[in-house]
This record gives sequence, C-alpha cells and structure tokens, in this order.
Amino acid sequence: MRARGREELVRSLGQKGFTAAAAREAVERLEREGWLDDLAAARSVVRSREDRYGRDRIERELSARGFSEETAAQALSEIGPEREEKALSRLFAKLHRSTAGVPPEVRRRRVWSALARRGFPAAAISAKMKSRPGGSGQEREEEEPTS
Repeated sequence: MRARGREELVRSLGQKGFTAAAAREAVERLEREGWLDDLAAARSVVRSREDRYGRDRIERELSARGFSEETAAQALSEIGPEREEKALSRLFAKLHRSTAGVPPEVRRRRVWSALARRGFPAAAISAKMKSRPGGSGQEREEEEPTS
C-alpha cells in the first residue's frame, strides 16, 4: 500500500461512495492519530520517482495528487542538483543506446523529447546533448567494429 496525502485520500474515499463529510472526518481522525502525514507521503512520492523523472515532472505529480505547494517544495528539497544530474545522465545513456540505429537528427529529437517529457530542465538536456561526441549535440555515426 502506498502512502497517500490528505486530498488524495479524500478524493479516493469519495470515488468509493463515501460522502465528502464522512471522508473529511475519516481523514481528520487519521491525522489526529498520526496515521496520515502529507509530508511523509510527498517524500515517498519523491523517493520513488527521483531516479526516473526530473524535478518539474515530480512537482506536477505532487500538485495533481493534491499536495500543497509548501509540502511539495519541502519534499522536493531532498532532490539536489547532483541527484537530478545523475538521473539525467543514466536516462540519457539508456535512451541514446535504445535509439542506436536511428538517423542522428531523429535520434537527437527523440532523446530530447523523452527527457523533456520526464521533467528534466532544457538547459541540462542541452548540456548533456552537447557533451556527446561531435560536440554541439551533433552526433557522429559510430562505426561498427569489423571482426
């Protein structure tokens, strides 16, 4: 069972047929008894997503789940620039490998789009693309070794 925030739990109970008042009362009781903690739930979301997504995507997800801006900001503070860079590097390498046979322009566009959809900053994606062989994001076709 995954951690849920206050608003997400209220929404879920409403979808299961509970009245809004009953859902709010249940959530308030869970909070009083220490079973519901928005910040802990938001941190759980961040930890489960930080290896696959950029900060912007995780922030949008937290907002969609009903976490307040303050709670989301506090949970996101755990993602330092070095962690986001590590995730970007790993995903870039994976996407670059998976598009190996594709023409360079198409490959570059696909990798760029996939990383942008995952919430990584455009400047970081550009820097990563430029660090590839050939500089300026232009890729040289890698020659296949002949055996």
